[in-house]
Amino acid sequence: MLIKRKSFISLFLIFLISFLAFSCQNTENSPPVPGVITHFTDVTSNTMVMHWTRASDADTFTPYLEYKVLASNNNNIDTLDNALANGQVITYDDPETEEFEAIQWHRDIDSLFLSYYGFADGQTYYFTVIVRDAAWRQSAYPMASQKTIDITPPVIGGEITIVNEEEATLGLEWPAATDNGTDQDKLEYKVVSSSQDTTINTVTGAENYGSLIQDWKTIEDGQFPVIAKSPNTETEYFNVLVRDSNTDVANISVYVAVSRKPIPGGLGKVEVSEITENSCTLTWEPATDFKTTQENLRYQVTLNGLDEPILSWVANRLTVDISNLNSDFSYSFSVIVKDEDGYEETYDAAQVLTLSGAEE
Repeated sequence: MLIKRKSFISLFLIFLISFLAFSCQNTENSPPVPGVITHFTDVTSNTMVMHWTRASDADTFTPYLEYKVLASNNNNIDTLDNALANGQVITYDDPETEEFEAIQWHRDIDSLFLSYYGFADGQTYYFTVIVRDAAWRQSAYPMASQKTIDITPPVIGGEITIVNEEEATLGLEWPAATDNGTDQDKLEYKVVSSSQDTTINTVTGAENYGSLIQDWKTIEDGQFPVIAKSPNTETEYFNVLVRDSNTDVANISVYVAVSRKPIPGGLGKVEVSEITENSCTLTWEPATDFKTTQENLRYQVTLNGLDEPILSWVANRLTVDISNLNSDFSYSFSVIVKDEDGYEETYDAAQVLTLSGAEE
């Protein structure tokens, strides 16, 4: 009986030692248990603060666990291996030193200010947190995402076109705009008109002084093309504003105004060159028209105070040489363009001061 009892005690001790050894070995090989990313605060166009719950570990005291934040433009950091392979580490500078230090690991924290060169406004980014214990065993938090604030206005898609022209109405259509943070089918458009193109060729002017034709709607939700009342006995200009889905910031762009009238090229500027005592040369960019081709647009040049034009309605003419001027004298010239429907528009006045004559 004594021998059997000793054998039992020996076997029990061996089992206990093996169990403890296995338990210790299992604990040493276990990485920390990650928490979760809870929320983001103070989100701007290129920064934010991310918050998470602390991890836990069987061997390492919780305040001694270290954390590293990784970011990605894509949904590809959902596991530890993927995070280490695809994630961009977000570093920070040690506030206790004056030297620049790209520190990656942070001890005993549950939030971090995120800012790095890869952030752009209106974009969605993906994040994870890597936690490691004193033995550098690592675990990854479940991935989370956050979109930065969009502060960039949409990019207009091209030119407005007049279609379905009738005697008292016309249709307006335009290529869809694009935006860095809003899907194309979610962009909204507003259509306005004015008797002067300069009134509605900016966002502020179009919003404040344009007569409303169609209020903010997507192309799919509104009538397209947009039909506008426009008797052909009157001249009206039309423009389109486009905005993205960020209602906190006025991300609005404006197209280029269009009308039945031809639109002078080069923003209406007339260049003056080859100025002498009695001559000069005027040059201008070709105008555009929704119906008349540039080759068939006609131009006239007049001199202020002179009844007869210097150049009388010549098609596709973009320069004129002027002579028989007085020396040391100021002149004002006008370039007018006319389309095949008889609509006219005037370029900006060109001011010329001829050179002084030779002294006798």
